[in-house]
Amino acid sequence: MNQRIRSALAAACPALVITSGCYPFGGGDEPRTMTVVTPLVESLNNPTAVLVAADGRLFVAESGAGRILAVDADGNVSTLIEGFPLGTYTPFDIGPLSLATAADGTLIVGEGGNRAGRDRVSFYSTDGVRTAEPLTPVAGSDLFDVVVEPSSGNLYIAGTGSNRIYVAAPADTGGFEQATDFVTDTTADPIRAAAPSALAFDAQGRLLAGFADDAGGKIVALNTDAQAQSLLIETLVSEAAPIMSIAIRPSDNAIAYAEQDGPHSGSVVIIAPEGIASTFASGLAGPTDIVFAADDLMYAALMGDPPNGNAGQVVTIEVVDITTNGIEEEPDTAGPQA
Repeated sequence: MNQRIRSALAAACPALVITSGCYPFGGGDEPRTMTVVTPLVESLNNPTAVLVAADGRLFVAESGAGRILAVDADGNVSTLIEGFPLGTYTPFDIGPLSLATAADGTLIVGEGGNRAGRDRVSFYSTDGVRTAEPLTPVAGSDLFDVVVEPSSGNLYIAGTGSNRIYVAAPADTGGFEQATDFVTDTTADPIRAAAPSALAFDAQGRLLAGFADDAGGKIVALNTDAQAQSLLIETLVSEAAPIMSIAIRPSDNAIAYAEQDGPHSGSVVIIAPEGIASTFASGLAGPTDIVFAADDLMYAALMGDPPNGNAGQVVTIEVVDITTNGIEEEPDTAGPQA
């Protein structure tokens, strides 16, 4: 940890670090923490999803390479599943787009590399063995996120290219029944936003749906109770940059979301439980997915620039206290640089 902090300070709060009180040698009562972004896996081809498995491994959808990677606790990277069909979501090559796990530990993969309207959700063991036949939602296109509802076990699927959100109930024999429309057209009332791209269940059991609409990204809370009078509960974020991912922080159930605020750049914003939003990290090279580990450590997939150039990364993002790591005793190693 000390070396990581020293490296960050030596770069004088570089582009991949948004600081919250970066005062390495100041005095007084100023805050003395910083948000540090650290590469974990590099040289990836359009990574679009990260998932923390129950056994502690990190799964990564390297979409442009058509494969799922596994990263162990020592940082060793191996190929878990390969051979996914590849397509193009201009200008990016894409294959597997999203990851989730079912209650029984099944690895769920939303795909994007098939012909328009024929994208699938596939199912594997955590050893990479197919466990059930894929689902092909009607008109399913670019399945950019998948999530399992904790209470019901239902699988929700975001069809970014078709402006639909699907739902599939658990099958009695294992796996899931055929997916049906949960929202047939997200551009219509009451949501009125295109390109559903991010799904998560919050602490209240609401389905949070984020949209990568170029006309204005937004996040809404939806009711999954079929008997509810209203689908839309509330709009949490409106008139934002395209939303790419939503995650819930374990320690306090804060809502974090990643947005693309430029062609190959983006930020992570956190909405605290009391409703106050603040930027957690900015200057990120195309964030496509974020996820928290149990200790609140955030992992993020970054597409990188240029597309298809093996410039993608998986990084960790964390807040560190720079007053308790020996920094002030070693000022000559970490002075600001020109």
